[in-house]
Amino acid sequence: MKVSVAYYSETGNTQELADMLTAALQTEGAEVYETAVSDVDSSEFLDSDLLVFATPATGTEEIDQIEMQAFIDDIASQLSGRKVFLCGTFGWGDGEYMQAWQEAMADLGCQFAHEPFTCLESPDDEAEDKLAEIAKELFRSI
Repeated sequence: MKVSVAYYSETGNTQELADMLTAALQTEGAEVYETAVSDVDSSEFLDSDLLVFATPATGTEEIDQIEMQAFIDDIASQLSGRKVFLCGTFGWGDGEYMQAWQEAMADLGCQFAHEPFTCLESPDDEAEDKLAEIAKELFRSI
């Protein structure tokens, strides 16, 4: 299974989350292409069985509009029917940005390989354990 992980991170928390997920997926045997969304190669990203998008909540509980949303807009026509997994971090509120993001991705025709995952601030051991469980489930679902 090949998985692509594109992340946007302001403080490093979401990159840490992406790194944890990548390590867990590799443990399961997945080939993973992980990159900051600012450096993503769209054709390489899309050449995967599963597409992972990771971003923190920014502004007033929304995904990053400058890099992540711009990337999604660029590839939107190629997302219908694709299996995706959304994850991210937040520092205030309750992570409600993820529900709005999931709805927006569903409107593009994405199929969700797993329910989204969020964590408050920096991912801890509990988040790492949960990501390991999710990686197993993702690997089985593809």
